[in-house]
Amino acid sequence: MDVDGLVPQGTGTWIVYATIHNSDLSRFTTAVEQSTSITNVDVLRETEGMTLVGLTVSDFTLVDALATQEATVQAIRVGPDGGRATVLCSPSMDIRTFVETCQERLSELRLVRRQPLDAETTSGSGLKYDLTDLLTQKQLEAIQTAYFQGYFEWPRDASGTDVAATLDVSAPTFQQHLRKGLKRIFEDIFDARIQEP
Repeated sequence: MDVDGLVPQGTGTWIVYATIHNSDLSRFTTAVEQSTSITNVDVLRETEGMTLVGLTVSDFTLVDALATQEATVQAIRVGPDGGRATVLCSPSMDIRTFVETCQERLSELRLVRRQPLDAETTSGSGLKYDLTDLLTQKQLEAIQTAYFQGYFEWPRDASGTDVAATLDVSAPTFQQHLRKGLKRIFEDIFDARIQEP
């Protein structure tokens, strides 16, 4: 299972968007049935060989531990024998202290590899950047949830009302957060291009 997106719900729960390879679907179903922290599963899309699901998770110790250390989760992959997370930390962070602090909440956590990233590696195409610096938490939640639920697909896989219900807000509130967030992203992209020499 690959975690594609995480949306905090503010009540200690998370909506986790994940892709499951169909060959792993039976193991995933068994794991969900045995889990005490996964309270809801919604199948959002099924494609050839893959299934996108939305999980409501009441206790996501790994992400909670990383969030308290102000680390950014880049990727999470979970399998039958455990999981692996790729985490981005600030260059000034003491990694040994970071790992020890996370291990206080998740004792089986181990540092597998530490790799410094240069600006060229992290910048990519120039369009990928940390939206948390640009958007409010509500705007980011609205955009992520809409994206993973298929709101931007044609035809739509989920309506604005569906996405609003997932976020536990009214449809007009969802639309407001979505439109303001998209406007900020577009302003950032297009204003930057206008100002380039």
